[in-house]
Amino acid sequence: MPSPLQFVPEDAKLWTDSKGRPIAIAEVTIRTIMGMFLLKPTTENTDLILGVLGRAQKRYDFELYAYAFLSNHGSYLIGVRSTEHMSQIKCYIHGNIALELRRRRNCSWNGKLYGRPGRSILVLTDENILDRLRYICANGTKEHLVTEPRKWPGAHAARALCSGNHDKGTWIDRTQTSLRALKHKSKRGHPPVVTKTYNVKLTKVPPLAHLTDGEYAEYMKTLCNEITADAAAERQQTGKTVLGIKRIMRFSPTHIPDGEDGSPAPRVHCWEATIRRAFIAAYRAFVEAYRIANATLRKGLAGFDFPEGGHPPVSCRICEAG
Repeated sequence: MPSPLQFVPEDAKLWTDSKGRPIAIAEVTIRTIMGMFLLKPTTENTDLILGVLGRAQKRYDFELYAYAFLSNHGSYLIGVRSTEHMSQIKCYIHGNIALELRRRRNCSWNGKLYGRPGRSILVLTDENILDRLRYICANGTKEHLVTEPRKWPGAHAARALCSGNHDKGTWIDRTQTSLRALKHKSKRGHPPVVTKTYNVKLTKVPPLAHLTDGEYAEYMKTLCNEITADAAAERQQTGKTVLGIKRIMRFSPTHIPDGEDGSPAPRVHCWEATIRRAFIAAYRAFVEAYRIANATLRKGLAGFDFPEGGHPPVSCRICEAG
């Protein structure tokens, strides 16, 4: 089944970022191929993922509200200014995580890292933004891997959100490392790798932007406590147990878990039926117009525009740049 087209219409830009620019809110998810534990929450992997997130923020200037990367999937909530902006963020984050993971000496997998392209789903109401914030923070706890969100050892926003601090990660500057290797050619040994440390800056979600930093941290502590209590109540009713960090770390990165959830993702996160139906109708009209424009492009015809809310294929943008 083909991935849905990326679609960020002007009507979805219901909020503004800290610089006053109109933005839409999107939840982005990525999953490893066959659900393998390639994103296993080791110290190295966590540092890598946080470094890529911080570098992406510096490069593409976007607001990040929450993130959680488990062993075989990751999700994060962001503010985007356009479809192209969202595409740039996703490609940069997912591509660099994959590239750096495969460069690791102890990496036992050299094949495709992700099972599908990253999926972005727009969020259209304040209530749904808070729901997605809770959902992302619950990753790791709702699956009964750990007892509470702040105990997940990998890249997870819960600790930073509750403390008001920022996570930090390491970015490996491959350009500078390569230049240093050229200068070091005549010398013995390997040149040191050039690294930079980046903060992963979290921003308050738009519905709670009016809170002070302290009030927002208290809100997140309460949210995490509720997630912890709900998971504990479910375990009491079902008899499930917590897997625990020690057992999580024993799994091989190429381990394939049983019972992966294959339920389809929603087209949009919105509980308001009227708004949801209007968005889906607009998306279908956009898809039809996009197909016509793409077919026209392939025929080599000119004098047409791609529909608003999306962006042309890479081939079209390369032609325009030329």
